[in-house]
Amino acid sequence: METVWSLAVLDLRDETVLLNAIGDRLEKGDAFGKLTGKQLLMVLWSYATLDRPHQGIMRAFMRRLRKVRHQLFASYIAQAIWSAARLIDRLDDEAELDDASMSSYELDVAAAQ
Repeated sequence: METVWSLAVLDLRDETVLLNAIGDRLEKGDAFGKLTGKQLLMVLWSYATLDRPHQGIMRAFMRRLRKVRHQLFASYIAQAIWSAARLIDRLDDEAELDDASMSSYELDVAAAQ
């Protein structure tokens, strides 16, 4: 957790491979189940600050947040909402870019599914 937080504090946004590897590792093996509410928030805030959304982290975070919400102060919850909103917005932007790069045929196929 400290590694991701340090990258965010130092604004090291170009560490995409490392951030993806950490995100993938956290997503697997219920690593989030071992984090306290504050640690969970630190990871989410770090990814949001770096503008590096990771879908697996978002899913795991939302599942885990329900279980640890009683550990969080109101200011932590507000920070979690900001972080989640920022990451969701970024994921939406990436989805729009993917849609823009698709051919009309690919869009029709995707819509049919």
